[in-house]
Amino acid sequence: MKNFIFIVTMIVASNAWSYKCNRSVNPKKVVVFVDANKSPMESNDAERAACERGEAFKKLPPEGQSIDAANLEKELKKLADANKSVSSMVISGHDGGGNIHGANGGVDKYEVINAMKSAYKTKPHLLSDFKSVFMWGCWTMGPSEVDIWRKELPSLKMCSGFFDMGPLNTTAASHAILHDLLVKEKSMVEEADQKKLKRIVASVQHINQTYAAVYTEAACGDMYYYNTQGDGDYTGEPTTDNLNYSAGNHFLDFNKNFDCKGAAEDIEKNRKLLIKYYYGELPLPPNNAQSPVLKIYSFLRSHSKCLKENHLLNGDRVGMLRFYDSVKDNFAEVFKELNQATLAEFKHLDNFTQKYKAKGKPMQDFIKYFQAGKSAFFSADAATLKTKSRKDIIKMISYLDGMVKQPMARDPKFTSKLKSLKKMRNAMETYLFQLNPNCMDFLDWHEHTPGWKPPTRCPI
Repeated sequence: MKNFIFIVTMIVASNAWSYKCNRSVNPKKVVVFVDANKSPMESNDAERAACERGEAFKKLPPEGQSIDAANLEKELKKLADANKSVSSMVISGHDGGGNIHGANGGVDKYEVINAMKSAYKTKPHLLSDFKSVFMWGCWTMGPSEVDIWRKELPSLKMCSGFFDMGPLNTTAASHAILHDLLVKEKSMVEEADQKKLKRIVASVQHINQTYAAVYTEAACGDMYYYNTQGDGDYTGEPTTDNLNYSAGNHFLDFNKNFDCKGAAEDIEKNRKLLIKYYYGELPLPPNNAQSPVLKIYSFLRSHSKCLKENHLLNGDRVGMLRFYDSVKDNFAEVFKELNQATLAEFKHLDNFTQKYKAKGKPMQDFIKYFQAGKSAFFSADAATLKTKSRKDIIKMISYLDGMVKQPMARDPKFTSKLKSLKKMRNAMETYLFQLNPNCMDFLDWHEHTPGWKPPTRCPI
């Protein structure tokens, strides 16, 4: 009975979320909604906003399909071939700094940018109609994210999302803010008076209840960035212009928003704490709202412009540290065959070294090293690896590293017996210790889906 009630409820809800536009729209201007995580209420309100704007609406992916970079480009190319331009695009789902994903697949910000450029490469006049992007997920539109969008696609006049955690897609705030920003976009980018601009933003439903972020380039060329914290030092008294804003709720001149020197002390403080988790000195905390790693992650997403791309404090790397259990599960899935080969090689070495104990000092040294540390290595199968702490894993990598550097390991006749061990050492170093963002995409690696192998970008 419960299942029947649930199904009926879903059918009724589905009907409630369907929207029919009863006015004429310009079929050549399209609001595109990319639904990565089945968000019918957001899609419904985005379609309603498109109707109110007098524009067409297209939801992706098509029913029964999933979204990825190739599919997105394919669908955008269809619009370009029909001489239709994308005026606004919404990409909705779970996120980690520009990587949107969910039950319907996923894309990251660069895939969206490249898909737009590729689809409209022969029709730049249509690409120039792309005026706004809405990355509807957590940590999607910190100042550094805005900077990427505006530089890659100069036609954009508005970029919106969240500079910290976004609301659930089932909350009123999530779809109400999206609807209002889409509808009020034109008046916002055409408004040159900052006081009036603030009033427009303040009128957006629920905006002050979230970590919403809005970048606008006004008609006069001024660029402003709004978020619910502002620059963090707002202490002014309420006035008629900021009456609807809590302390810190205000616009900043976007060009003056990056104070990396002022953030240097906090960056160093976060770096010192992260190192303790990164090198296993401190056990990784549970991934909840109180997690120090989550707080570091949140800080990095809003200050990424102040850091080198592959710095230890890389948002994607720290994100994978947050979801380390899933990363270990993915590693076990991806390197299952290598793991089995390594274990077989490991057991063979155990027998081999015991059989040839008297083969000189290099072999004796190798045997001593091998036997003394083999308990640090996983003993049964890949499942055992999942139980290891980061400190354990670092010890395992160190043990393998020392083994392949033993003098005996350089003997050509013996080297062939260490092939899998060497590969496993390299794999663990890259995909379990370094968490190298250049080798493992955050979107693919931070969440484990049984039976699916996330791609690896670097050889081992």
